[in-house]
Amino acid sequence: PTYWRGPMEGYANALALVDRGTPAKTRNKYSMFESAAQDVLRQYWDVNGRLWELNEGPRTNLITYSINANHPDWAKVRCSVTENYSPDIFGGNAAQKIVEDSSASTSHYYQSKSFAHTSGQKYCYYGVFSADERSKIWIDFSDTIFGSASTCYFDLLTGSVTSKFAGIDEAGVIPMGGNRYLCWATDTATSSGTAGAVFGLAVSDGTSGYSGNGSSGVIFYAAQGEAGAFPS
Repeated sequence: PTYWRGPMEGYANALALVDRGTPAKTRNKYSMFESAAQDVLRQYWDVNGRLWELNEGPRTNLITYSINANHPDWAKVRCSVTENYSPDIFGGNAAQKIVEDSSASTSHYYQSKSFAHTSGQKYCYYGVFSADERSKIWIDFSDTIFGSASTCYFDLLTGSVTSKFAGIDEAGVIPMGGNRYLCWATDTATSSGTAGAVFGLAVSDGTSGYSGNGSSGVIFYAAQGEAGAFPS
């Protein structure tokens, strides 16, 4: 699973992505990482020096190649990926741009490799994005596994959920600094099976179909799919 660190005063790079395996890792007030055994209470110091407690079990990111949408594990549907497009969350320049093609009156999206879902289990999908020429994205859960109306729309300029379909349990947006937003949604599987997480581009709230111009898109940093009722 992943562990996100928020903006740090005096640091040019506002974000870091840290593996939270076993043992997990936590950050002290000196921004040094310390090991913590599985399910042991962790202490988190925020940018204002306030102490927060974390007592969260470990999770696994079910999405493979979660920071590389150009990998073959991701199916690109009427879109493409531009590599090394923008500064990434590690201080490099490897953030990718998801670019719509010029197809008219249809959806433009990319889908992770399928992974197993269990009936009755809640799942959380999320991605970290920032606006470019396009500023709206959507997250979709498989109709086969989760039932219909399992789509949620987000605005990357206002950092808000703009349209949550009836099948979605919960959704939200977490500001990550640098005009980046972690957009998340949860849903409960109604049957067992395999399916991928879907992330798409939009130009209006609640509607996935539009006519692309072959060059516009959004900036993508990372994605995660996990069993749980909230983003880890």
